[in-house]
Amino acid sequence: MNYLPFTKVTCHSCRVRNMICMILEALIWICLVVGLVLCWSQCHAGRTTEATLEANSSTSQAETELVKAETNISSPQEAIAQELKNLRSLGCEPTVISIKVLKELRPKDELVDKPYIPYKVTARRCLQSCSFCESKGHICVSSMTAVKEFALQYLENGENHTRWREIKEDIACECRPGVPSDSLC
Repeated sequence: MNYLPFTKVTCHSCRVRNMICMILEALIWICLVVGLVLCWSQCHAGRTTEATLEANSSTSQAETELVKAETNISSPQEAIAQELKNLRSLGCEPTVISIKVLKELRPKDELVDKPYIPYKVTARRCLQSCSFCESKGHICVSSMTAVKEFALQYLENGENHTRWREIKEDIACECRPGVPSDSLC
């Protein structure tokens, strides 16, 4: 008996199957990249969450008042009063910021060396430089935190996988005695 032709057919079908797997894996990567591009374009097109919209609208109001103050100032007392009004409008509230996921992962996390999306997440934080405490020597610090869950997606062996991770999020802030330590918003 000669098994050679059967072996060739098997090898040929293995090659075809491997090519199909490679093509499918390439298509999945393309879909992943297209998804990233669409997500990025939506973020930069102004589609944001309600919390971000609220944060942006309060910032816009403060900037508008600041412009008004700069154009309508007639005395140093008015300038100081307007500046204090602008600072008080900041208050001591959590600010929505973007955080790199890699900084939040544990060193031995299985995702550290994998390409995943999203590479950044949003969280609310009490930032000293983005807030104002009336009393000199006081800073805005977190007084209540919660855990926010977020999903990460990655591709491995041609398959999409999802993993859940957690990040600390500030829920409330308060002014306490302290020394400023963070950088700009």
